[in-house]
Amino acid sequence: MPRRIHDQANQPAGQRHGKALAEAGAEAILQIRADLLSETEPLAAFWVRLQENQTSERI
Repeated sequence: MPRRIHDQANQPAGQRHGKALAEAGAEAILQIRADLLSETEPLAAFWVRLQENQTSERI
Protein backbone atom coordinates (compact mmCIF):
# COMPACT_ATOMS: atom_id res chain seq x y z
CA MET A 1 0.00 0.00 0.00
CA PRO A 2 1.45 3.43 -0.91
CA ARG A 3 2.56 5.35 2.16
CA ARG A 4 0.16 8.28 1.66
CA ILE A 5 -2.89 6.03 1.43
CA HIS A 6 -1.66 4.04 4.42
CA ASP A 7 -1.20 7.22 6.46
CA GLN A 8 -4.67 8.47 5.52
CA ALA A 9 -6.26 5.14 6.37
CA ASN A 10 -4.83 5.38 9.88
CA GLN A 11 -6.15 8.90 10.51
CA PRO A 12 -9.59 9.63 11.94
CA ALA A 13 -12.08 10.81 9.30
CA GLY A 14 -12.08 14.37 10.62
CA GLN A 15 -8.33 14.70 10.14
CA ARG A 16 -8.44 13.21 6.63
CA HIS A 17 -10.94 15.77 5.41
CA GLY A 18 -9.75 18.71 7.48
CA LYS A 19 -6.92 19.68 5.13
CA ALA A 20 -9.15 19.50 2.06
CA LEU A 21 -11.78 21.64 3.78
CA ALA A 22 -9.15 24.14 4.89
CA GLU A 23 -7.79 24.39 1.34
CA ALA A 24 -11.30 24.87 -0.09
CA GLY A 25 -12.00 27.56 2.49
CA ALA A 26 -8.72 29.30 1.72
CA GLU A 27 -9.50 29.26 -2.01
CA ALA A 28 -12.94 30.76 -1.36
CA ILE A 29 -11.44 33.53 0.78
CA LEU A 30 -8.84 34.30 -1.89
CA GLN A 31 -11.55 34.45 -4.56
CA ILE A 32 -13.63 36.88 -2.52
CA ARG A 33 -10.56 39.03 -1.88
CA ALA A 34 -9.71 39.03 -5.58
CA ASP A 35 -13.28 40.03 -6.41
CA LEU A 36 -13.08 42.89 -3.91
CA LEU A 37 -9.88 44.18 -5.51
CA SER A 38 -11.04 43.71 -9.09
CA GLU A 39 -11.63 46.77 -11.24
CA THR A 40 -14.64 45.07 -12.87
CA GLU A 41 -16.46 44.86 -9.51
CA PRO A 42 -17.82 41.29 -9.86
CA LEU A 43 -19.23 41.33 -6.30
CA ALA A 44 -21.36 44.37 -7.00
CA ALA A 45 -22.75 42.65 -10.09
CA PHE A 46 -23.34 39.47 -8.07
CA TRP A 47 -25.42 41.30 -5.45
CA VAL A 48 -27.48 43.06 -8.14
CA ARG A 49 -28.18 39.73 -9.88
CA LEU A 50 -29.03 38.09 -6.56
CA GLN A 51 -31.56 40.79 -5.69
CA GLU A 52 -33.07 40.71 -9.19
CA ASN A 53 -33.54 36.93 -9.01
CA GLN A 54 -34.80 36.84 -5.43
CA THR A 55 -38.30 35.37 -5.27
CA SER A 56 -38.97 35.74 -1.54
CA GLU A 57 -37.77 37.64 1.49
CA ARG A 58 -35.41 34.85 2.49
CA ILE A 59 -32.36 33.75 0.54
